[in-house]
Amino acid sequence: HFTSLAPGVVRTAMVEGIFALDPNERHSGTERVKAAEGTEKLQSPATIAERFLKVLPLLLKEPTGSFIDIRMMTL
Repeated sequence: HFTSLAPGVVRTAMVEGIFALDPNERHSGTERVKAAEGTEKLQSPATIAERFLKVLPLLLKEPTGSFIDIRMMTL
């Protein structure tokens, strides 16, 4: 069974690097990531790991090859 799971924006070293980018520097997708800073949309790795463990059994109910956004799931 294969499922692609989108966790949303997770505070990682890569995301911290995006926050540090010069505001004049344009990269595809950075505005969405930067907009999450200081909001509930920016999740800690521990929080997303807990959510992942809760949804794991539910993913097997989805067809193989599905793309699931964890932010859209009711837990």
